[in-house]
Amino acid sequence: MAKTIKFNLILDGHPVRNLEGLRENFNLDDLLKYYENGVLIKWLTVRGYHHELSSLNAAGSQDKREIAKQLVATFGIKIREDKLQETLYCIEFYYEHINKLKEFQKLVDHEYQTVIKTHCSGYDSFLKIMLDDPENMAKIKSSLKYISENYLEIFKYHLDSFYVEFSKKAPLVIYVALTVPKLRTSFFQSDFIKSRLNQLVNVDVENLYFLEEYLYPEEYEEYQDEYEEYQDEDIEVSAKPFKIGKYAKTFQGDTEGYWKDIEPKGKRFMIIAMMEGNFVRRSGKNGEELSATDINGQFPILDGIDYKSNYPAHKLIYLEV
Repeated sequence: MAKTIKFNLILDGHPVRNLEGLRENFNLDDLLKYYENGVLIKWLTVRGYHHELSSLNAAGSQDKREIAKQLVATFGIKIREDKLQETLYCIEFYYEHINKLKEFQKLVDHEYQTVIKTHCSGYDSFLKIMLDDPENMAKIKSSLKYISENYLEIFKYHLDSFYVEFSKKAPLVIYVALTVPKLRTSFFQSDFIKSRLNQLVNVDVENLYFLEEYLYPEEYEEYQDEYEEYQDEDIEVSAKPFKIGKYAKTFQGDTEGYWKDIEPKGKRFMIIAMMEGNFVRRSGKNGEELSATDINGQFPILDGIDYKSNYPAHKLIYLEV
């Protein structure tokens, strides 16, 4: 009887011999490739993992997103749903980008203008993804990451127009772009945009009470007429920037002048707005003390958040990166 030859998978650069190793070094992109070329099925077969093999064989889908979800479920990988969706979009965009590169390669012998238009159309497709679904954080993060990695020069050329369009139509995109290093650098290198970042947020905390997401239903009904009038008067400076829905986080409270740990070290947050007289710092960072001047219009990114305040009505507004 012929001896079964066992072999290792290479996941995230590490050799994997068993399910424990697979879970420890789980890399969805690597595993998808192994699934598509049949190596994963062979590996499960020779290793005797019949339960996992049956689970994958029963799936039967050809859609990469569905296959990826099945891989996560089959191997019991614990991942937050929003992070899974973000990863799935990244994989989807990666394969779309590879296909576009293949098409691009076919065009290299064609006229120069044709090639440029093809590349620009790829950039435009990511803008459309974000405009069509302006509150989908996973799509926005993945799209901006791909723009940063593959279309940065076009983005720089289009920078001011990008800011004007998205600040009006999809303001969440502007905030997320400020968390992507290369795009953030481009923003702060533009005098046009820098002068407008200071106006993105109105830090008069009382105005926040007129925004629907910070009111109880009965309060919103009472203030609705005033809110609509307020929007008409000052929508660009006050109402529009805070329309980032469920992704905006707030903290309100008097810490009696002591540092309070409100977000843990190991998670990154971009500070959007803070009232005068309050302070923040990176979690546990003794000696650091960022004031409203350091925050408003600067959008610093911190590893965890400590907050200090003597004002019970003041709010800190931030976004998880």
